Amino acid sequence: PYAGVPAIRAWVSEFCRHYALSGVVCIDFFVTDDGVVKAIECNPRFSSNIMEFHRNRGELGRVLLSPDTVPASEGPVLPRPNAAEVNWLLTDLYYEVAKPAAIHAASCRWWRLPKYTATLFSILLFKKDAYFDPHDPLPFLALYLLHLPVLLARTLYNGNRWAKIDLCIGKMTEEFGD
Repeated sequence: PYAGVPAIRAWVSEFCRHYALSGVVCIDFFVTDDGVVKAIECNPRFSSNIMEFHRNRGELGRVLLSPDTVPASEGPVLPRPNAAEVNWLLTDLYYEVAKPAAIHAASCRWWRLPKYTATLFSILLFKKDAYFDPHDPLPFLALYLLHLPVLLARTLYNGNRWAKIDLCIGKMTEEFGD
């Protein structure tokens, strides 16, 4: 959500200019309550944010595969404004349903239930799942019906405690390490 924040764009531009960086860079930020931008991590690789470029198909590939053919005046490739926010459906649904506030609202304050229902429908209708493609649903189905159950069964069989299922990288994040 912060990709369009001018302070972050300015920081990244200056950082890349200062260190003469080009290519792929993934920088994580913390933005304070008063809007101060603080970089906390920089990696020379793709991260899950590559999914935000799903509408840039040819453009991003051209820049990555033939950077010498792209004039510097074109500037960095950015996600298109019309690109739907990418999510991992099960993760969003889990956090929406499992939030203590949602559980409390559903059981004690029935008048708040429409808000949570609207949020769930918004997730389903307006976000793009990272794995789902109506023309090729197999990766989506394999993730949820095969990969995740096998990860969970293996973790439980080995007696390991796990902290979360990370759908972005497709693994169980176990307590005290991976």
